[in-house]
Amino acid sequence: MDAGAVGCLYGTLEHFDPNGTTTFTRYVDRAKLFFRANGIDDADRQHDIFLTLVGATVFDRLVDLLTPRSPAEVPLQDIITSLKAHYDPPPSKRVQRYHFYKRTRGVAESISEYVAELRIPSLALNSRICCECMVGHLRYMMISSVLLADKLN
Repeated sequence: MDAGAVGCLYGTLEHFDPNGTTTFTRYVDRAKLFFRANGIDDADRQHDIFLTLVGATVFDRLVDLLTPRSPAEVPLQDIITSLKAHYDPPPSKRVQRYHFYKRTRGVAESISEYVAELRIPSLALNSRICCECMVGHLRYMMISSVLLADKLN
């Protein structure tokens, strides 16, 4: 087992890497599953284990965010709220809209992968408009592929 992971009866939970690929929200979801799988129901134990699992970098940032209070005296839910606000701030709708409209399907990308990637920026936008745009994108791709197939034959 690597030094950054904690093992219990079931599963492991590595330290949160702020520069990694997973979001802090997903890390918290994994931590909750880890607690449930290992029967850690006591709120104080969850609090203390979570503070040790997040790692030194996140703990130091948490101390900065909570100053003058100590992480030991702040409830776990308040700690999670503070860290989510820092590591997963709400996305700008303008930026999400830009990414949504600029996204094109890759040559080797399946339609299901493309639609899954389009859902990420669309979460912050109006879902009806996004669905219409996704359908438009897919229709355009299908028509283009049929026309290109005819020209090649």
